[in-house]
Amino acid sequence: MSKLIKRFLPKRLLPRLLLIFLLPLIMTQCIVIIFFYDRHWEKIVTRFSNIASNQINLITYEYKNNGIQKAREVSARLNISFFIIKDINIKKNKNTIWKNKIEKNIKNRVGGEIFLFFGEDTIKFYQKIQENYVLLIFPKKYLHSETPIILFLWMISSSLFLAFIAFLFLRIQIRAIQRLAKSAEDFGYGRKKETKFKPEGAMEIRSAGNSFIKMKKKINNYISQKTNFLSGISHDLGTILTRIKLRLELMDDKEEIEDVKKDVM
Repeated sequence: MSKLIKRFLPKRLLPRLLLIFLLPLIMTQCIVIIFFYDRHWEKIVTRFSNIASNQINLITYEYKNNGIQKAREVSARLNISFFIIKDINIKKNKNTIWKNKIEKNIKNRVGGEIFLFFGEDTIKFYQKIQENYVLLIFPKKYLHSETPIILFLWMISSSLFLAFIAFLFLRIQIRAIQRLAKSAEDFGYGRKKETKFKPEGAMEIRSAGNSFIKMKKKINNYISQKTNFLSGISHDLGTILTRIKLRLELMDDKEEIEDVKKDVM
């Protein structure tokens, strides 16, 4: 199971840090949205549809009992347009879940043969009464609230903005680690032209960088001392060998000198 998870995890440090940051944020946003839309918005939709149903029942009651004029007076006070038409020709559009819920709630409370048509700015309500149809035109804000949509967009935009800022900060930290790794690699391979490294980033990364610089200085000092030591030994040995060679050249016994010269050379 762990091998399967590791296979899908990003290999580089920056994607892993972004995943650690974004995963809890996305999960929190999803939980908040689910609870909000499931509870709060459903209550708003139910309340709006109940209020609209009461207004519809009031207007239709006045129309049935007191006539068209009285029904128009009541609808005007409620800021609802009232019309009587003989025939309708409605093409039903595919509604969203919440529009279907509004229509269902109104049908349950009003009853009868009714139709709802959702326009851009208005909502039209049709109800058949006797041989005619009552047409009521509601402002869209009476039945549909845009506050949840605004809240949803605000949550998404703020999350994206915060994620972008986090990405910039994480990129700075990763860049410092990459420079430290590059400098260590160049020094390890003994490249003459090493990457110029300056500790930067968070305190922990700076501390690692300073430790690397101190280690690098100590190793360079050790290499320099070793080189000087070997150079001194080579110089001293060269002087002794030169003196031995000179002495051999001044000796008379040629046979013995030749054997010794072979050993010295």
